[in-house]
Amino acid sequence: MSAGKVIFGIVVAAAIGFGIYAAIGIKMLMRICFSMGKYKLRSWDFQFVNIDFELVLYNPSALEATLRNYDFNLYLNNKWVANIKSDVPVRIVAEGSTTLVLPVKLDYKKTFGLAGSKEILAAFSLKQYDKIFVTLKGNYTGVALKIPVKLAVEEKWTLQSIVDEMSKPSVPCGKAA
Repeated sequence: MSAGKVIFGIVVAAAIGFGIYAAIGIKMLMRICFSMGKYKLRSWDFQFVNIDFELVLYNPSALEATLRNYDFNLYLNNKWVANIKSDVPVRIVAEGSTTLVLPVKLDYKKTFGLAGSKEILAAFSLKQYDKIFVTLKGNYTGVALKIPVKLAVEEKWTLQSIVDEMSKPSVPCGKAA
């Protein structure tokens, strides 16, 4: 067998191996897990509440990825409260967690109506966090090995589960970061 054929065979085998590795990496990118790590009530008054939600992304892949952009809608008790979008790239670490801060300013009387705002204010003030649901819907574009992948997201948590996560943090997907 000539040296050219051997080199060609090695190149083909390496390309196939790299292709398989890339396909696995892209598949892993599609399995990014989301968790609402915590929230911080920055301020509130009789009209507005300002909340920062920390969205934790766990990347199970051995490949680092980039969150190229995202466009999420946030709902509290199934009522739309905010659209959160960004085109600022965010590095998603390999086999680890990356945190996104999602700042939300909402006019709860406009969002929930007079009756609904009383209900949610009462739940906040009485710390009945199991009666407040946080839903995140939308999409994001992730990039791994320079290949963009647009994916949908729909996650729902109770504020109680977020509070529990704040007091005893875990990692999405049950993996160690």
